[in-house]
Amino acid sequence: MTTTEYQLFITLLDHSGHICSRNFLLASAWNITVPIQTRTIDVHIAKLRKKLDLGPDDLKTVMGRGYSLSG
Repeated sequence: MTTTEYQLFITLLDHSGHICSRNFLLASAWNITVPIQTRTIDVHIAKLRKKLDLGPDDLKTVMGRGYSLSG
């Protein structure tokens, strides 16, 4: 797992059961604080799912809002 993937996973764990927006995840992993449109988070989430064998019910995509790790 890369450092960025690890940071994203820790952020999702810390906010387990809550929806984390892409901008919130960008701020936690890259310290990007201005809203931007990027699919970078989506790519890293896909890699996390594969590496940690997480199903769609474990790490949920919430359309238009972000991601949520089941608590």
